[in-house]
Amino acid sequence: MFDEVKAAAGYLNLHDEVYGEWPGRLIVPLLNIAQDHAVDELSTGTDATSHLAQLLRSVADDADITDGAAARRIREAGS
Repeated sequence: MFDEVKAAAGYLNLHDEVYGEWPGRLIVPLLNIAQDHAVDELSTGTDATSHLAQLLRSVADDADITDGAAARRIREAGS
């Protein structure tokens, strides 16, 4: 999804006529500054979200392994 946002931002960046001939030439340079910052922030956010997802998968795997080991110990203790 982030790629689609970047593509849309790139279109607006390259085609100032989307704002009209006269206002586009005034607005686009100002928007480009804000847009570049926004894209950088979105990129940082998606990287952080991916990292968080990896950490959560790791925690879930560890919990599954730990729960399995605990269940095995309980079964062995009951035998």
